[in-house]
Amino acid sequence: MIDIVVLILCVFVGFVLGRRSERMLFNKERLFTSMHDFARNLLYNARYTKLPLKEFVENYNAGNGAEVFSQCVDRYFYGKDVAISAKLTAQQQKYIEDFWHNLSALNTEQFVGHVEYYGNYFADQSEKLRKECADKASLGPKLGILIGAIVGLMLM
Repeated sequence: MIDIVVLILCVFVGFVLGRRSERMLFNKERLFTSMHDFARNLLYNARYTKLPLKEFVENYNAGNGAEVFSQCVDRYFYGKDVAISAKLTAQQQKYIEDFWHNLSALNTEQFVGHVEYYGNYFADQSEKLRKECADKASLGPKLGILIGAIVGLMLM
């Protein structure tokens, strides 16, 4: 009887860990999609609307709705000590930091070039992660259940 309970618990834990890995992948994709949308809207603002940067970021962040983007803004724009709920590679983190780092210190031509360059990078990453989500998203829970079952059987 205890063996069956252990097996069920191992399968459940495997499923939960698989869902967590799936959620982390979706958060990463959501972050880069939000960053690309932000860069595109920021370019529009720089060319036409011309709101001050701080006001634009506050308005965009309030209307965006993506929690992972809000965490990124809090960390890199406002300088708060906030953890980002997407697991980023060192290169991805460096690009995001570089995007936010000198945003307010650039003149208009440099600003537009800077935002276009990083906007293209975010678009490429977003598309790559969207394909990866389509390929691997359902794999996490299934693999978690399988590994949980194997561990449960080994413990029996």
